Amino acid sequence: MSRWTLPLLVLALAAQTASACSVPVFRYALEHWRADPFMVVVFHRGELTDEQVALLETLESLGPNGLPTANVMVKAVDVDHEADPSLRRLWELQETDTLPWMAVHAPVKSGPPQRIWGGEFRAETATRLLQSPARREIAERLVTGDAVVWVYVETGDAAIDDAAFRLLEAQLAHLQTTLRLPEIEEADFGELSVVPESLRLAFSALRVARDDAEESQFLNMLLHAGPQPAAEQSPPLPMAFPIFGRGRAFDALVGEDLTKQTIEDACRFLTGACQCTVKTQNPGVDLLMSVDWDRLIKLSPIEDGTPPTLVGLQNFAPGDNPPQTDVADDATNPSSPDVTPEPSSNPDTDTLRVPAMDNGTTNSDVPVTELTGFDSSLARLLLVTVGLLAVAVIVATLFLTIRSK
Repeated sequence: MSRWTLPLLVLALAAQTASACSVPVFRYALEHWRADPFMVVVFHRGELTDEQVALLETLESLGPNGLPTANVMVKAVDVDHEADPSLRRLWELQETDTLPWMAVHAPVKSGPPQRIWGGEFRAETATRLLQSPARREIAERLVTGDAVVWVYVETGDAAIDDAAFRLLEAQLAHLQTTLRLPEIEEADFGELSVVPESLRLAFSALRVARDDAEESQFLNMLLHAGPQPAAEQSPPLPMAFPIFGRGRAFDALVGEDLTKQTIEDACRFLTGACQCTVKTQNPGVDLLMSVDWDRLIKLSPIEDGTPPTLVGLQNFAPGDNPPQTDVADDATNPSSPDVTPEPSSNPDTDTLRVPAMDNGTTNSDVPVTELTGFDSSLARLLLVTVGLLAVAVIVATLFLTIRSK
């Protein structure tokens, strides 16, 4: 049994009590799951210079709809005049005298927010936080029809990397010709902004070097993705991340876990029917991307949400337990990349589509919980509760069955 089999089986069985949809997971995520916001705190002393104010405004810039252009929430903190004790404590934890200083935290899920990077606040670091060549390429591929884009993080050993990447590419080319998209039920046509016939089953892969300076922030996000962030191995092991939707990444396949079977398990799940439309009950962690998904993907009426506030940022205090309301599912946020959707090509091709790198700009969003067909918050709560109870029963049953054997 592969590392993907049990969690995906549990999710599929849980669909009996949770909202399900015949639209493929990758497409439902692209249409409906807004990206969770990263939290950025900029520490400074006294007035910021005009250049620093402009840089801060770049991070906070709004799109034509008045929403942030990237899935990031920014808070500027004057270390000499901040009254909030949690923010003062956060500054102390930085263990630096360099100002201005930028601390980047992963989207809040549970427990204290996880810092993924801290460094000097300047144009170079802010730019790399918002975008990079690899993320621009990923966004273009997802928008133009790829179901899943696999990112392979190199070890630095050419022989190991070439062999691992060949395995990944070959398996994706094989799955592209053998897997089939589910038949979308007429009742679910409203969940799509395109006709079902235009969807195609396409996978692609790209490589990112660990020492690529332009991708340093992107790599930080990848290495901190998932409930158990990937530790720095010595020597480094091959790592591959399947990315889908609006820049949502599964846990990495690392070292010996990067096999034909695990690649197939991930691709089969992501191209299968969406067994549970509740974002937080699906695997994956959002990456920071600057893409105007709402301009490129016409959203259905169920997309609604109110951006969360950063008042006090009390969630940043170490040891505190932040509210369990998922920031990802209570926020809204899009903007604008110069990426234009192209007509779909033949989905049954046996070659791997890897388009040329594009310099188009990008943008992004912030999430919203999706529970199709239910407008009542009470109904949502009851349904999610029943679903979680069902998952617990299923896991317990499977565990006892395995133990008994």
